[in-house]
Amino acid sequence: AARITSIVEDQTDGIPPALFFPAADAATVRRHGWLRPRFADGDGNVGLRVQAFVVEVAEQVIVVDPCVGNGKVREQPWWNEQTWPFMQRFRAAGFDPDTVDLVVHTHLHADHVGWDTHLVDGRWVPTFPQARHVYVGAEIDAQTADDSADATRIRDDSITPIVAAGLADVVAPDEELAAGLRFVPTPGHP
Repeated sequence: AARITSIVEDQTDGIPPALFFPAADAATVRRHGWLRPRFADGDGNVGLRVQAFVVEVAEQVIVVDPCVGNGKVREQPWWNEQTWPFMQRFRAAGFDPDTVDLVVHTHLHADHVGWDTHLVDGRWVPTFPQARHVYVGAEIDAQTADDSADATRIRDDSITPIVAAGLADVVAPDEELAAGLRFVPTPGHP
């Protein structure tokens, strides 16, 4: 018995599919009718939704992949220094950041860790201050090994403040997170 709620940070429609899938074009998308209208438009363009999931299970409130975040300097111009009403949507859905028990990261890209922190008086501080934040060890290792400017910014503004606050836990890739909720490795996203 679980309840899953999607909290949308941003939705962009009308994207040429080759931006995400180099071997695909609009004709490829149009051949798959099940994609329309939820995932693609009649012209064969696709949509991109950045969202977090809130899972309520075993009397716990769990946030999965907390989006891009506001005020973050990011390489992608569509994510750079944004001001989305994500936290207003989070609260409007009935959730309080102070009562989140667990924050789960499927991987550590910019659109999966951003709301771990928010800016207060020039410092990045935990958004979910009572929550344990779980990271798979291999994901931390890969993120730490990446010396690109964007990876460094992600560490500095979204991961390091969580570790410094003592809220981070490194877990196995098949870890049981709560009764009825377990990590299942599905490698393949670069």
